[in-house]
Amino acid sequence: MYHELIKSADRVVRRMNPSSLAARILLVEDDRKLARLLVDLLLAHGHAAVAVHDGHSGIERSREEQWDLVILDVMLPGLDGFEVLRRLRRVSQVPVLMLTARGGDDDRVAGLDGGADDYVAKTASSRELVARIGALLRRAALAAPARAAQRLTAGDLHLDVAARTATLGDRRLSSSIC
Repeated sequence: MYHELIKSADRVVRRMNPSSLAARILLVEDDRKLARLLVDLLLAHGHAAVAVHDGHSGIERSREEQWDLVILDVMLPGLDGFEVLRRLRRVSQVPVLMLTARGGDDDRVAGLDGGADDYVAKTASSRELVARIGALLRRAALAAPARAAQRLTAGDLHLDVAARTATLGDRRLSSSIC
């Protein structure tokens, strides 16, 4: 997968148009080399991608910003991917694609039952990975009108019921309040 990712990213990065970013993607992957390749691949396909390298950072970053998709490894330092997913699902319905070397039936079932929207082994081709990301983003876009109805505004107070977030003016309110 490494070599294919490098080739794919190299071919497309030169044609990338930064003003046409399709989605904001958070990648939680401890293998820094693979994370860099995946970020390059996602950028090459028009997405804005950010990588963090441990479970705690994944949770923190997922709460700090609005993401269109989270790509999550299982074997992470600190909190494993299943625990990150469990905590993420308490506060967000952002689509989650688990991308991991742990591809056994028990792991796939645990990930999907835990709230992942898709579960992909790292042996998958970059073409398949990009196609699965596209499918998840399309499904999320179809669900967007229903989520929009769950956003409430009263003056400077903004509530997002689905994401369980609240902002007053430019300041995000503490999650313990929501």
